[in-house]
Amino acid sequence: MCPDCGSDNIRIEPYDFGRCPETGYHDAGERYRCLECGATGDAEDLVAATEEDGSQEPPALMLP
Repeated sequence: MCPDCGSDNIRIEPYDFGRCPETGYHDAGERYRCLECGATGDAEDLVAATEEDGSQEPPALMLP
């Protein structure tokens, strides 16, 4: 669920920027894009439906 507007209309997009020259860490992960309001951010920042409405089933995410 989008933390900005609460929509479940979300696309998860993987990214891989390779190894950071300053830290040496591999910079890769997943980001989300809300197709309703246009918000973007780290996939970890998505709000689970169980936190909002107490349901036991997490929302389905759209994958590319």
